[in-house]
Amino acid sequence: MDPLYRPRTLIALATTVLLWGSAFPVVRALLASAPGQQPDFPPAELALLRYGLAAVLLGVVAAIMRPPLPRRRDWPRLATIAAVGICLYNLAVNDASRSVSAGPGSFIVNTAPLFSALFAVLWLGERLRLAGWLGMVTSLGGIALIAAGEAHGVTFSSGVAEMACAAVLWAIYTVMQKPVLGYYGAVGMVCYVAWIGSIMLSPCLPSAVQCLHAASWHACLLLAYLAIGPSAIAFTTWSYVVAQAPVTRVMPFLYAVPLVALVVGWTALGERPGLVSLLGCLLIIAGLVIVNRAGAPGVARPAIGPAAPVGR
Repeated sequence: MDPLYRPRTLIALATTVLLWGSAFPVVRALLASAPGQQPDFPPAELALLRYGLAAVLLGVVAAIMRPPLPRRRDWPRLATIAAVGICLYNLAVNDASRSVSAGPGSFIVNTAPLFSALFAVLWLGERLRLAGWLGMVTSLGGIALIAAGEAHGVTFSSGVAEMACAAVLWAIYTVMQKPVLGYYGAVGMVCYVAWIGSIMLSPCLPSAVQCLHAASWHACLLLAYLAIGPSAIAFTTWSYVVAQAPVTRVMPFLYAVPLVALVVGWTALGERPGLVSLLGCLLIIAGLVIVNRAGAPGVARPAIGPAAPVGR
């Protein structure tokens, strides 16, 4: 059976998509503020509290599952992955979320599969057939259509630029972890990246503690959800999925994240999708079908050894 379609992989993939799709509206809610008021958590403080709490939870998981200790030669890579995937990515998304609504923001960020495919071809020796590229372009067209429909004429503002940068950062994060996932496994990778990333964000700790003391109980519950669900759980399930198949095959599934964000934004934030957005959803689904039915890539040279079991 294709490793990508094994029940365990599909469950991990669905969990990732659902949790990450819900994260965009939650971040937007935490960063929103009434006129003349400050948000519950500024961008940097929100990133630290979210992943600091996730790092504590992952410490308990690591104590039980005992992932391999980092090899000396891997420290530069792990530090770079943490800087890109935890610090820079979240700072960009959080800051942009103050001016770009949850729906369009998730659509822009999820252009990452296009960049990851390019990076995987350049760095990992993966190949993508012509039909695969066609499927990606089709899904990208759907994302553009949804962004246009939901943002009501969104322009290339600083927030949109930050979201686009976040897409590139996420693609780099995914591709960089691929060669070492076989050794650390999904749990080990997420633990080390979350711990290192939290340390990098620690200069914000004093102001983050002040924000936490002043925050409402509702904001604290949303923060806890971000740390447990979209952070600790979803990062682990995503690393597991990436370890099972080439990056160019798994990344297109992230095109489904904006669909979840669209539904959550509609029900929780009142962002109702229009006809243009629904047409974009159909294009995204069509692109996913093309990539996974006709565009399956091969690998020019081995990128990693056999994937280690989770928690090894």
